[in-house]
Amino acid sequence: MARRRRSRRSMEAIEINVTAFMNLMVVLVPFLLVTAVFTHLTVIELHLPPADAAGAAVKNPNVPFELHVIIREGGFTLRDNRGSTIGTIPTTSKGPNYKALYDSIRQIKGRYPDRTVS
Repeated sequence: MARRRRSRRSMEAIEINVTAFMNLMVVLVPFLLVTAVFTHLTVIELHLPPADAAGAAVKNPNVPFELHVIIREGGFTLRDNRGSTIGTIPTTSKGPNYKALYDSIRQIKGRYPDRTVS
């Protein structure tokens, strides 16, 4: 008879209680979504010339014109790829002078209408 009792116990269905786990997930998932750090990656594509590029551009007059805008704390500096400074736009008390930068770039574009951004 001992055998029959053991077999009946092993045949009973085991019930898994997942209520506590579900309650944990209901609280945990919104918490993790709210506290997640969403980052925005920005890539600035820079094409830095080699150290001797300024000398090479002066030696070769067939090099097309390129405008370089150098951004510093004190303002903007406009240079070409031959190493000469075209102009300097100082920072105003309100911040960077974008209007003067825009006007300067328009004047330079007037001198080189066939050049486009590459």
